[in-house]
Amino acid sequence: MKLVFENFNQLEQLHPDLSKRLREFTAGDGFWLEEEITVTPLKEYAEDQLEQLSDAFGLDDMDTSIFPNPIEYVDVEKFSKALADTLDESYYYYDEPTQLVLHTEYSW
Repeated sequence: MKLVFENFNQLEQLHPDLSKRLREFTAGDGFWLEEEITVTPLKEYAEDQLEQLSDAFGLDDMDTSIFPNPIEYVDVEKFSKALADTLDESYYYYDEPTQLVLHTEYSW
């Protein structure tokens, strides 16, 4: 389940170990400390990305009697792992121990 924290302090109060790893990853202060931080399980994040891709290309509106929707054949587990390896680390942090993706609108 996706969670949104008001700022880093709220994340730190509720998830001290996760926030400590995030601070080690960012190694600096910035605007992001006062901004919302979205925390999403990796699999849910990957499913959201696949849904956005499907919407962008109109795959849900395809006539599946002629051509199957390729998104339905994606191995979500495999895609999740590949996605974690390619996240833009300026805005995303993947926490491997918890398999959570953290995101902010400001770069870390």
